[in-house]
Amino acid sequence: MFGDAMEKLAFALESEVRVQLSEQMALVEKAPHQLVRRLADDEIDVAKPVLEGSSCLTDEDLIGIAKSKGQEHLKAMSGRDTLSRSVTDVIVERGDDDVLADIASNKGAELSRSSLEHMSDRATSSAPLLSALQVRSDLPADIVDSVKQTVAKRLKDDLAESNPELDADKIDELIELNAATVETEPPSERDLAFQRLRARKNITEEMLAGFARSRLVPETVHCLSVLAELDRRIASHCLLKADLAALAVLSKSCSFENATFAALVQIRTSEVPLTGKEIADAMRHYDTLKQANAGEMISAVKERFISQSAHKSNVSAA
Repeated sequence: MFGDAMEKLAFALESEVRVQLSEQMALVEKAPHQLVRRLADDEIDVAKPVLEGSSCLTDEDLIGIAKSKGQEHLKAMSGRDTLSRSVTDVIVERGDDDVLADIASNKGAELSRSSLEHMSDRATSSAPLLSALQVRSDLPADIVDSVKQTVAKRLKDDLAESNPELDADKIDELIELNAATVETEPPSERDLAFQRLRARKNITEEMLAGFARSRLVPETVHCLSVLAELDRRIASHCLLKADLAALAVLSKSCSFENATFAALVQIRTSEVPLTGKEIADAMRHYDTLKQANAGEMISAVKERFISQSAHKSNVSAA
């Protein structure tokens, strides 16, 4: 009786009143179903609160609205805490890229394989949708591969546009280097800057020190590995995990200035807290360390790493 009375009253009044009613009904667990259904079918300002939050709307209600209303209603529905496959199938079929990106980002939205395939195809021309798809955990393996290929193509296009001096083979090499991590997210400005760094041949100590002072770990590791002619894994271990003595030996073997070593110690403290005494001791040790001795130790490390790598390759081949 309350629902009938409110329905007759509310829809005889201005939309501002219906908006307030919709906001209240969205919070009521057992609100009159017919009243909520009619509010959800109203203009978007009225419909939005109940479409986003009312638990009274059934799948049939949502499907009917999804089939008959426009993008704003679909977008409001796409943010609900839970959405069944039958509902998302209709939303995905009729929604624009913004709606699909919201659906893909919604962990409570169940998606059928046909919807995932459709979204994967649409993601080739929509960066927000592509980004949203990459974080879903329910993508089948073949669709994951399709998304990876899309990300790789977008990265390749961005690299070609921002680095006209690179030839196609070099760009393909950069893409291959990043194939293992291509599922994380589309390239940001920092990602592209890092790709340009990796393509550079003239890495300097000044660049290394600058990255270290800015606490940019991947860039610092890359520059350190290039300057020391070491595998990235060893450079990363010396910088972030090994004793400070190992970092000192590596730095001295490259004849780094004291200020550069201090910058490397600084970035180390962001990963592993160090006391003031430990830092002071490390600086004193670095000041007294002989470059020749450090070079011999690093050469031994390189030889051992090469030997281990060759052994692993022989074992794999066998």
